[in-house]
Amino acid sequence: MNVGGVPANLWDSFDLSTWNEAAAGNTISLGPTLYGAPGTASTYPTLDTAPFSITSSHNLKNMRKIAAFTPNGKFYFMGSSGNLDESDLWIFESDTTAVKPVAGGSGPVNYVASDHGGVALGAYLTDVYGMQSNADGDLLIFDGWRLRKVTVTTEAATPKIYDEVNFLSFANRPNVDRWTHAVYDAATGWSYFAVTKDVATDRRAQVWAARQDQGFVEIPTTGLVLSSDHSTARKLNLAITPLGLLLLDAEKKRVLATPLKPLTP
Repeated sequence: MNVGGVPANLWDSFDLSTWNEAAAGNTISLGPTLYGAPGTASTYPTLDTAPFSITSSHNLKNMRKIAAFTPNGKFYFMGSSGNLDESDLWIFESDTTAVKPVAGGSGPVNYVASDHGGVALGAYLTDVYGMQSNADGDLLIFDGWRLRKVTVTTEAATPKIYDEVNFLSFANRPNVDRWTHAVYDAATGWSYFAVTKDVATDRRAQVWAARQDQGFVEIPTTGLVLSSDHSTARKLNLAITPLGLLLLDAEKKRVLATPLKPLTP
């Protein structure tokens, strides 16, 4: 991995295409069933009453596989009834006993400014493409051009939703209609975005970083030939790690790394 170099954001490749599971030195046995961040044995949780139930009219599609564990041991994931996540956007909470909705609701996607500070369940969601926990154990979601917080821990009885960052106001905002994935680095305030190549619209694959005082800054990916768009899978996945910003290119079976943006430019 290169932590410097020219240009400043030089990607190095970790090629997993020849990885041999048999040589990993681990024996993997089937069972017991594990569910929840602590890794304790459990049965699959029972479904709560509607809207998350087998009689519900909502199909729980999650085209970009957006989900996250939080320190309280609960699992959160997005569900939608639209093929492109364009209607009935929900965020569900699951533990070892039940699954229930905590944010969003039925209807077309939308952003309503008055939802800020209000109850998360029933609030409008636009396009959820990133989800992670913050230091308080609450849920951060990338929703449209905003980073929002759902207080699943600090206001667990009735979680609320708050607008944390409005990327629409940032300088040099790229012309991207739907991001593939995004992550937030709490240590520096930088957010990172990835979007796959779309042959139909001639959109190239891109990776960007953004912070209020710096605007959007593209991280070069020239020569990497990143994966193209796919309707039922998230081919590009980002992660903040001690190694830097990692980009998993799932289709090409490789992990790319580049240095994180610093706190001070």
